[in-house]
Amino acid sequence: MLHHAHRQGDLQFEEGPLEDVLHRFIAASVDTSRDDICPTQVPEYEAWKDSIGSNASKFSVKYYKGLGTSTAAEARDYFSDLATHQLDFDLLREGDGDLVDMAFSKKRVEDRKTWLRSLEPGAFVDYGVDALAYKDFVHKELSLFSVADNQRSIPCVVDGLKPSQRKVLFACFKRKLKREIKVAQLAGYVSEHSAYHHGEASLTGTIVGMAQDFVGSNNVNLLAPCGQFGTRIMGGKDAASSRYIFTKLEAVARKVFHPDDDAVLKYLDDDGQSIEPNYYVPVLPLALCNGADGIGTGWATSVPNYDPKQLIGVLRRMIAHAGDDVDCDETSLLATCAAEDVGADGLAPSYRGFKGDVILKKAGSYQALGRVERLDDTKVLIDELPLRKWTHDYKQWLEQQIVGDDKTTAWLKDFKENHTDTTVASRARTKLSRLLRHGCIAAFTPSTRRRRDGVAVGLSLVDLRTGVVYCNGPIGS
Repeated sequence: MLHHAHRQGDLQFEEGPLEDVLHRFIAASVDTSRDDICPTQVPEYEAWKDSIGSNASKFSVKYYKGLGTSTAAEARDYFSDLATHQLDFDLLREGDGDLVDMAFSKKRVEDRKTWLRSLEPGAFVDYGVDALAYKDFVHKELSLFSVADNQRSIPCVVDGLKPSQRKVLFACFKRKLKREIKVAQLAGYVSEHSAYHHGEASLTGTIVGMAQDFVGSNNVNLLAPCGQFGTRIMGGKDAASSRYIFTKLEAVARKVFHPDDDAVLKYLDDDGQSIEPNYYVPVLPLALCNGADGIGTGWATSVPNYDPKQLIGVLRRMIAHAGDDVDCDETSLLATCAAEDVGADGLAPSYRGFKGDVILKKAGSYQALGRVERLDDTKVLIDELPLRKWTHDYKQWLEQQIVGDDKTTAWLKDFKENHTDTTVASRARTKLSRLLRHGCIAAFTPSTRRRRDGVAVGLSLVDLRTGVVYCNGPIGS
């Protein structure tokens, strides 16, 4: 809203459309049972707790997340004293408009990185002022959200886990989860024992994601999918409700996260409750085994999956070289060991159960292709799809090729599906005059462009491996 108002110019006026909107409502985020002490921000609470030292254990602390946590009596107290709980934004000062633009503009990602790197730890807004300056809002409050957004959205490079995944794993280890438990029940246990403060639906989604094992998901699923946890048909969106599915720790989980390490990890504290560690130390780089995806504020990551067996081979070579007198950093050593173990091109992305090809396009860039078998001049068998091209989505694409649209000439006559939840099998019959190798279908089709000597001819090239139609032409008269 601030960014929109700045772009429209409304932030320049003291009175205007935003007068009744741009208010900061302050409700207590922490309450205690002994005294009326109500810090409104986490850094403020941390500063208060540090100031009283060991006496902090004498207080009963409650975390308020939104007005929904407040009782009716507390809500009446808030709104009966708006002078205390409502804080207006100040007038726009010089440089404030640029700050708002920096915080929200899609074109200023690098500026947001610089901003977050330069933040002062522990800073928080002073709500005792008459009006909140935009500068303080951006640097001392919006910054807290941005940092938390990155922490929640981008996996840790050490263990490859986001905080929610780490909380799930911690709770499973604490419970010694060897017997099946309903996902909905596990979510409650995780919330209780790891101080999870966010939505239950998000937590059950995290549990389901950690157990999925279809092509394109995990190479090493740490939880067991005991029930319908989703398939490659819809990319996991077809998972059953958390009330109906069960899970438990896979045996491999304690092989990757060895129990002997538990005693030396640094565990976090949430209001006196010991919760998950700041990170685990797996024996395999899980960020490479299962990949890592996330979009935060200023930063994003997308790491593909790699073959655990190849990673093990490379790690063993690195261990063997550990005693060598090699004058190079760890990155160079990793590249050298990978070349020795898997070839000069190094490690390539690999997904469990994927039958297609992963080809090197250029340094650090790969393309995943499905697989097509030519049956005769008009029929092909599609028995693998590109990674994360789900069966249901591809079916919809094929249906579109039967009817065509403004941009694409209909080239498919019909198709028959013989898929399962784990495999792909579509037999397609085309209207085109010829088939080309590598799963591409091509035919000469009339072009809408005319030339002096008649109607031009364009070449329509359909790549069934990727689901892309290329129109190159005209190529002749």
